[in-house]
Amino acid sequence: MSISFILFHLLTLSLLKYAMGLLFHFLFKVTISKISVSFSLAVPNGERR
Repeated sequence: MSISFILFHLLTLSLLKYAMGLLFHFLFKVTISKISVSFSLAVPNGERR
């Protein structure tokens, strides 16, 4: 095992973790916006403040 190989492996792992975190964050925001939109459509306009 060479040091450069280990460093490359760590860099790839951290990039994968970063990409997965961004993906989960994006999916979370999309899900929250969909839920809020459906909720605001379900609630009549008079009750919403």
